Formats: sequence, structure tokens, C-alpha cells
Amino acid sequence: MTIILPEKEKLNNATPQVTVCDVEKCIENLKRNKAPYLDKVIGEHLLYGGSHIVVHLTLLFNSMLRHCVVPSDFCQGMVLPLLKCKHGDATDINMYRGITISPVISKVFELILLQVYESLFTSHPLQYGF
Repeated sequence: MTIILPEKEKLNNATPQVTVCDVEKCIENLKRNKAPYLDKVIGEHLLYGGSHIVVHLTLLFNSMLRHCVVPSDFCQGMVLPLLKCKHGDATDINMYRGITISPVISKVFELILLQVYESLFTSHPLQYGF
């Protein structure tokens, strides 16, 4: 199953192009030593995978933007409970917070989208935190 993106590009009549440099920059900004998703791919695989992986990801992301389609696996994650305080009561449910582990390639795509559509985002100076 795939997810169809809204076709905002029709406003500009041009699909944004992702460059190899954009993908390299996003991969370099990934956090290190993170748990892998079910596909067992971690950020270090992309970081040390060489230029071929960057070129293939660039082609993939440009195709996804051009056709307005995102693989359904990019929208999935695994939620795990994480103990807030190691010295707290591990039997108390309030001592846990949830973390979501998602595919690292989808994280790179999210960073690409933030970069490509950065000019469309507006900040609200009166909104702080959650």
C-alpha cells in the first residue's frame, strides 16, 4: 500500500529537485547509535555506505516527490516503553515514556522534506513547548 501526497507542486508548476548534496547533508545530520527498525538499517549504514547509496536515495526521493507517492513503510513505527528514571519504581506505569522507532530512510526523507519546504513553514512566536 502506498500513500498519495497532496499535490501542492501544482501551485508552482514545478516539482522540487533533491540533490545528492541535500541527501548527503541530511545523512550527516542523523543521530548516531540509534536502535534499528525492523529492516535493521541504521544511520551508520547510510553514513558509511558510500556514494552509491546517496545517489540511489536521491533518485528515490525525487521519484517520490515527482509522483506524489510515499511507501507505506515510511509511515510506520514501533512504539516502545522507556523507563524515565533508572532509580524509579519500574512497576509504576507513570515512570515510562514512549519512544517510536521508525525506518532510518524515512527519517532522511523527512529531513529532505523539511529542507525543500522550509520556506512554506511559518513560526508562531507565542507557541512554546507542548
